[in-house]
Amino acid sequence: MCRNIFFIFLLLFSVSLSAKEGPAQKETFFDRYHRIITQKYHNFIRKIDTFLSDTVEIEEHKLDEIIYKNRLETVFSFQYKEHQLKPNLYLRGNILLPRTSERLELVFSKQTDTRLKNQTIDPSYERGINDEHVNVGLKYYFMKRKDFALYSKLGMRLNLSKFDLYAKVGARQYLYNSLFRTILSANLYHYVREDGFIATGGVDFVREMGERFTLEQDNRVVWREETDETTTEHILKLYHQLDNRNRLEYWVSLLTRDDEEWNFCSDTYTAAIKYHHKINKWLFYDIIPQLYRQREDHFRLERAITFNFGITFAR
Repeated sequence: MCRNIFFIFLLLFSVSLSAKEGPAQKETFFDRYHRIITQKYHNFIRKIDTFLSDTVEIEEHKLDEIIYKNRLETVFSFQYKEHQLKPNLYLRGNILLPRTSERLELVFSKQTDTRLKNQTIDPSYERGINDEHVNVGLKYYFMKRKDFALYSKLGMRLNLSKFDLYAKVGARQYLYNSLFRTILSANLYHYVREDGFIATGGVDFVREMGERFTLEQDNRVVWREETDETTTEHILKLYHQLDNRNRLEYWVSLLTRDDEEWNFCSDTYTAAIKYHHKINKWLFYDIIPQLYRQREDHFRLERAITFNFGITFAR
């Protein structure tokens, strides 16, 4: 019953959004609501920036340019897997402060960018850095260039019953050549109450193939001190830009989790297609059917489908 309701809703929603926008549409209730929230968000950022550094002079147009870079994105996700419909919420936001030369940034999130990007079937390996709680932190850039960033972060992982403090140090390097754009990343987390140290590393290769196609190969490794668990993930992804509003993504992935404490090893193989549609500049939805096999299930072929609906404020 739940599955039927979900697919009926998806069909109706897709059809209702297929109509073309007129050249001079009147502002709708949702447009007005989006505009008001965006204005309040930007005004809030101005007040924080002035409070922290009200003695620094900055030209108004430059102030606006930096403030308008701030984003607040909410994604409602529903994954149908193993005859169950699982809802999820992704929350991502940042507050760049112009008077601190963009070195200081307030960030908050629920789930990581990597989790949202790849829709991993088995996300448990990221439990320390990618959990169901809200993370709030203050990020400081020691160095911030176009091709390199070195930063630290102090934050809290919030829950209704408790919270955990953590510290993070990270770096990101961009390398360019005639074949690929290479992205190197490394992060070290330390949680005070739970999990202890967590280290992550990544190497991504990106190649533009004309105007419509982009090939990307991502590699991730995560080590957790608490369980001495090491996880690696490899993803090969092809982006196909159909037009300004529609994009297809094809990918295959391998995830391996090795737990030394329990002498346990898990493998997950996934193949998926993602359809991304921009309704307008601040609304979008994704449809992601997936096939996967897991070692725990004797590599039996399983199916899943994910539906995302996203709203981006401050745009």
